[in-house]
Amino acid sequence: MINRRRLTSLGIFSIGVALAVLLVRLPVGHELVDRFEGWGYMTALIGGVLYTTSLTSAAATVVLAHVSETLNPVLAAVVGGFGALLYDLIVFTAFDRATHHPGVIENIRQRLAGRRKTRWSAYLLGSLVVASPLPDELGLAMLDVAGIKKRALIPLSFGLNTIGILAIISLF
Repeated sequence: MINRRRLTSLGIFSIGVALAVLLVRLPVGHELVDRFEGWGYMTALIGGVLYTTSLTSAAATVVLAHVSETLNPVLAAVVGGFGALLYDLIVFTAFDRATHHPGVIENIRQRLAGRRKTRWSAYLLGSLVVASPLPDELGLAMLDVAGIKKRALIPLSFGLNTIGILAIISLF
């Protein structure tokens, strides 16, 4: 049976996808995206921030693809990756603070500490989620549980999000 939290997350993600479809299909969506075109690389920065959240990841993908038509795609991906990094740092800090209290997450961390293969699997899966257009919250939670430090997360998040955004930009 699906619990309420998962159903809510699925609903939020579905709303985001519906908004992206509206951006692509309706003339109002095209006008809205065109208004951001004059902002240049600031649009890529905002698109990078929005690329990482569950509600706006689909819409941000549309905006980033549209912006890449007028901007240098590599530079737009780097700027978007920096925007995604800013959001990821905020979320990771919140996860990190919440999981330092004794409880389930700390218990999982302690169990993973002695299992290298399981810990590396959490790193790999978390990294794949961060690089993809899927919401980064899940990937960041996996990385946090695996015990990644903030100083290692910064280049990892920036690089993975930049590669993910560049891949999406190059597809369109």
